[in-house]
Amino acid sequence: MNILRGALGFLVKENREIEGLNQQQASEIIKTKEKSKSLSAHISSCFEELHQFLRRREEELKEEQEREEKTTVAAMLKNDCVIENRLMIGREMEVTLQSALEIPESDHFLEWWSERGLPVIEGMKMKDTAKPKSRVRGLSVTPDSLNLGLYETHLPFCMWKEMLKVVKPVPVRLTLSSSDDSYLKVSEGGASVRHADRKGGFGFKYYRDYAATTTVVSTETVQTGQHYWEVEVGGKLDWGVGLKVKEDSGKQSVLSPEREIMLHLKPEKGLVFSHDGVETPLMAAGGDPGTQAEAQVGPRRVGLCLDCDRERVSFYDADSMVLLHSSWCSFVSPCSLCLCPGPYMEGRNTNPLTVCWY
Repeated sequence: MNILRGALGFLVKENREIEGLNQQQASEIIKTKEKSKSLSAHISSCFEELHQFLRRREEELKEEQEREEKTTVAAMLKNDCVIENRLMIGREMEVTLQSALEIPESDHFLEWWSERGLPVIEGMKMKDTAKPKSRVRGLSVTPDSLNLGLYETHLPFCMWKEMLKVVKPVPVRLTLSSSDDSYLKVSEGGASVRHADRKGGFGFKYYRDYAATTTVVSTETVQTGQHYWEVEVGGKLDWGVGLKVKEDSGKQSVLSPEREIMLHLKPEKGLVFSHDGVETPLMAAGGDPGTQAEAQVGPRRVGLCLDCDRERVSFYDADSMVLLHSSWCSFVSPCSLCLCPGPYMEGRNTNPLTVCWY
C-alpha cells in the first residue's frame, strides 16, 4: 500500500509539473501568434510608408518631366514658327518665278517682270551686291533637350538614396575613440581608423606584427535593445569588425581583451569568426563557401546586428544583406563596436576602416 501511495504521489507531482509546462507552452504559442500578427502589421506599415514615398516621388517626377516637356517644346515651337514662315515666303517666291516660265509672249513676260518678277529678284539679293541672299542662314534646328539628369539614367539608385532620408531607424552614428596607440590613427570626427604613416628606422618587424592585433572601440556603448551598424572595409586584405565588452573591475570599467566577438578577414584563412579567442572558419581564403558565409569573396561593407534582448549577434554582407554568420552572446556589461585595421603588410593594407553614417 505504501508503495502504491508513493507511486501515486510521484505521478500526481509529475503530472502537475507537466500540466504547468503544457500551460506555459500553450501561453508561448499564443504569444508567438500574437507577435506574428504584430510583426505582420508592422511589415505592412513599413512597406506602406515606402510605397507612399515612392508614389509621391513618382508623381513629383512626372510633373517635373511634364514641365520640362512644356518648356522644351515651347522653345522648339517658337523656332519652328520662324522656319515655317521663311519656308512659306520661299515657296510663294518659288511659285511666282515658276509661273514666268509658262508665259509664252514676250510683252506679257516684260509686264510680269516689271510688276512681279523684278521685285522678287531684287528682294533675293544681298544689300550692295548682286549675290542672292540666303534665307537658310541664321536658321537652325532646336535639338531635343528634355533631360531629367541623373533621374533619367539612375532613377532606382536616386530613389534608394532619397529613401535613406525618410527610412527610420537607420544605423546609429558611432564615433571611434582616439587611440593612444601610435600605430593607429583615428580620423578627425571619429568615423574611421587607419594605420599611422610608417616611419623608417628601427622596429619595422615589430610594427608589422604588433599592428596586426591593435584595435579601437567606439565611444558609445550599448547593453540593451537592438542595434545595427555598418562598417566600410573596402578592398582591405586583412581586417576585423566586431564587439568588445566593457567589464566592471572594481570601481573602474576597463576593456577586457578576452571578451571580444569579431569577424575577421585573413589572407591565409579567409573569413573567420572569433568568440573569446576561439576561431571558426567561415570561408576559405580561396573563396570556397564555409558554414554560413555564402559570398565568394570578402564583403566590402560589413553589417553588424546586435540583439541584446535575445543575446544574439549577426554579421551581414551589407551590400547584399546576405547573412555571413550569427552567434549567441551573453553580455552582462556594456559593449562597444570594435575595429581592427589588421597588419600593415608593407603598405598593402593601409586603407581605413570607416563607420558608415547615414
